[in-house]
Amino acid sequence: MRTPWGLTYGVAPSIAVAQPARIQDEMFRSLQEVQRRKPWLMHKQPERWAAMVMSDNTRTLYGRSAGQVEERYLANVLGTFRACTEAHLPVTIINDWNLTPQDLAQYKVLILPNTASLDDRQSAAIADFVKNGGGLVASLDTSLFDEFGTPRKNFALAEVMGVDYRGLPDATPIDRNVDVNFALSIGPDYWEKRKNSFDFRMVANTFLDQGTLQRYIGLEPVTFKGPAVRVATRADAKIVGTIQSKTAIPGQDSPAMISHTYGKGKVVYFAAGLDAGYYLYSYPYQRLALERAIRWVAPIEAPVKVVAPMCVYSTTMRQPNGKGERLITHLYNNLNTTAGHAFPNDDVPLREEVIPIRDITVSFRNDYRIRNVRQEPEGINLPIERTPTGMKVAVPRLEIHTMVVAELE
Repeated sequence: MRTPWGLTYGVAPSIAVAQPARIQDEMFRSLQEVQRRKPWLMHKQPERWAAMVMSDNTRTLYGRSAGQVEERYLANVLGTFRACTEAHLPVTIINDWNLTPQDLAQYKVLILPNTASLDDRQSAAIADFVKNGGGLVASLDTSLFDEFGTPRKNFALAEVMGVDYRGLPDATPIDRNVDVNFALSIGPDYWEKRKNSFDFRMVANTFLDQGTLQRYIGLEPVTFKGPAVRVATRADAKIVGTIQSKTAIPGQDSPAMISHTYGKGKVVYFAAGLDAGYYLYSYPYQRLALERAIRWVAPIEAPVKVVAPMCVYSTTMRQPNGKGERLITHLYNNLNTTAGHAFPNDDVPLREEVIPIRDITVSFRNDYRIRNVRQEPEGINLPIERTPTGMKVAVPRLEIHTMVVAELE
């Protein structure tokens, strides 16, 4: 099961040579499936649209210790990646050294999930990227520290994001004056877990206040528990979401999501770490807010749109085919019918069966000139439906892994 998962994300399979005799047949069968897919796995590159930074400098110099790095930084990265995966948004992972004008020019959207440590040249490259029409989504302490982890007085990207740093919000736990019998039944960590607890609320008549988010939470407050910073918005920025501490006096809310335009580009800044929240406890509104922000800042739609359950992981690669090029959209079925029922820290996600998923649709943007589309390695020709926005095909059945291969003219 994990081998095709790796293939979906461009990872070369690695299987230990010494295996118990009872599982060798399964190991060889797995390698045979890789061999069947070999023609579509070689010499490919991601079809670039959105880039998400996984920053070594932030991980090592901002997270500081192994005990802090997951909650302080990696939660933001992993929460964003999870949201993009479930929304089937094509995202390429890049690193600090890719924050150059040349590399950024390949993308339409840049995502900086709490990318705290940025040097002056990287910040200037990001500013130019947005000014020239790129979209930016950033959160929390992005650019508040230099490349050595030394804090700045303000964000290096303050002008781009449309906000100025004002410190941390009041995140004291709620009132400890509770019923005496209840107090006897709670553990010593009860109040500690209730720090950083806020009410999140959407602002009416914004890009956030529509569709599924409007139906899920409307304009009512919903709980957000996680990291946040206080910011002052600049005159040309717009607040699209707010947070308020559970213990604050009503009306003492502060910006949680801010939209801004800078040059030709659009920006959404998260002062509330919904990205970290979606990794740590994952309320659906957090995923929807992240997805909505990415789509809003993008100057052009994603190259490929996959309509499938959230358990289907998808990536799109570009590959030369001798006569031209092709687009290869990987589809991986990660539906697990048995895991997820034990204590999360010890649950082992081993899959024993497969439930096929039917009628997944894959749509290609109308600027692609496509000759034909096949499902591989099954070798099935997929009928093309022409739509006002491009071309669409339906994948009749996905068991574990398949590929939609579009030959380009």
